[in-house]
Amino acid sequence: MASTTLGNLKKGPAWAVIPTELQQAAGLVILLIVMWGLWRVTLRTVYVTVDGVSESVYTHRRTVGALLLDLGLTLDQNDRVSVAIDGPVAHNMTIDVARTPTYRLLVDGRDFTVTSWGRTAQDIFTDAGVAVDPYDQAAFNGEPYALQQALPAPKVTMPKHTYAYGYGWGVMHAEQMQLHLYRAMTIQVNDGGLPFTIRTTAQTVGEALRQAKITLYLG
Repeated sequence: MASTTLGNLKKGPAWAVIPTELQQAAGLVILLIVMWGLWRVTLRTVYVTVDGVSESVYTHRRTVGALLLDLGLTLDQNDRVSVAIDGPVAHNMTIDVARTPTYRLLVDGRDFTVTSWGRTAQDIFTDAGVAVDPYDQAAFNGEPYALQQALPAPKVTMPKHTYAYGYGWGVMHAEQMQLHLYRAMTIQVNDGGLPFTIRTTAQTVGEALRQAKITLYLG
């Protein structure tokens, strides 16, 4: 009769005593850790500045345009970007975005918006396809402005940092900028038998004559 002693038993590998389900779970965890490590290592760091607000972002996107979409930035055709939209994303690259100011225009009974980098009211009306007469008058946020007068930059405010709200440029608030165009009218004037015309935006005859430097005498 054959006999078996403890010394004749071969020891199996240590993992053989671990239940199969546990081995599978451990293998899955290790695989996930490796995948996460590869994902983290291949991340690119990009420094993005939008309207003066800067953030560091991490991405796997291959193009600048795709990255900007991930950041919630839908670009206007007049927005300015420091790099090509269809260009590749590189590690430690810097992207500067300047969004075009938006103006609300009130012109000839129309109420619409336009984006423009214009410095003056006339520049902005021109960008909007609005023909302007030299005698027309503009008003910026209710204040009279000459057509060639430089307009102030928009005022931008940021909320207090009370909680995590995402990227800073997503909560920026720019004041509404409104431009009203007042059309000049033609007035016929007869001064002592000498007829002539004046162009004015004045609301009264007296104001129109004063703007034209015409002095009236009583008597």
